[in-house]
Amino acid sequence: MIKTGKNWFSSDFHFGHDNILTYVKRPFKDVNEMNLAIIENVNSVCGTRDTLYFLGDFCFENESRGFSGEKFEEMLDPKIIIIRGNHDGRSSTNSIIQEMTIKIGGRFIFLCHEPYPKLSLNLCGHVHDLWKVIKVGHKYIVNVGVDTWQGYPITVNEILEAVNKYGQKWERWV
Repeated sequence: MIKTGKNWFSSDFHFGHDNILTYVKRPFKDVNEMNLAIIENVNSVCGTRDTLYFLGDFCFENESRGFSGEKFEEMLDPKIIIIRGNHDGRSSTNSIIQEMTIKIGGRFIFLCHEPYPKLSLNLCGHVHDLWKVIKVGHKYIVNVGVDTWQGYPITVNEILEAVNKYGQKWERWV
């Protein structure tokens, strides 16, 4: 029997982006320290059988290679599905996915880079640490950005816990 992995969510790594250090006050002395910390954080929670849904801004423009010339996506353990962000246009990720809907635990979740309330549960990045969850009518938008979640990707149950703090009562899905 093949064991399947967990689903993880994150966004806005901005590998190779020097200015992101000051833009969102990331606590690193330089971009190389930031790149290494993000890689270590992801690999410490995500395994090789896991899937990381990455919601944009993976790396900055052409800064797509890490320390030994490997592409950053090759340095991470999980399988990565990348939704294109506003800084991914000229990067090597070559993602053509602008948005997608997935189904977990019998529920649909809408994934995109910039906040957009399409379904009852929507995940995005782009806004860095400005907010964690917002409610638009009967729809919830959760910011899965790495700056919002202490530098780590998160699971769907962590997302549901955050939404439940805003009054929704969704049970664990998986």
